[in-house]
Amino acid sequence: MNINPLPSSSPIQYFDISSDQFSYELNSSNILRIGILSVQSIVHSSKQLNLFSLLLFHQLHGLILTETNLRSPAYKYVCEPYLSQFNYHKWFSFSLSINYHAGVRIILHSSLAIYVIRKWYYKDCLIFLLLQLPGQQDIFIIGAYVPPSNRLNSRLISKCHFTLIF
Repeated sequence: MNINPLPSSSPIQYFDISSDQFSYELNSSNILRIGILSVQSIVHSSKQLNLFSLLLFHQLHGLILTETNLRSPAYKYVCEPYLSQFNYHKWFSFSLSINYHAGVRIILHSSLAIYVIRKWYYKDCLIFLLLQLPGQQDIFIIGAYVPPSNRLNSRLISKCHFTLIF
């Protein structure tokens, strides 16, 4: 799924929905909507807020983000409240060094997050979530991976790999 930002002249209010109504619509949906986006270290708070407004606007059950390294105070104080208010759960890895290509994050709405039965992390470049839906024997895997950065594979940084297996 490609997420394209709305034109700045768009008359649509991003947060013009209550969190209860939003949760109801996601819980009653029979279509699973998951977005994938390489954010390439968005550090300005308004851009981070815009990123999460897209999550709400498109009513996504989840969002897989790569190259995040979202550790800024703006993220903590601007974006975290919206994620919590709209019942999203998050799993993330980040680099302790200043590496703007590091970090992956998976954000899932509580209607899907309650089915997470196992989590795997590998350093700052990989997260896998194992989900088992009620009454189903099949396992659902959501994963995000960013190749490690070094001189030999620096061109691979922009080629992030995502896994969505039913």
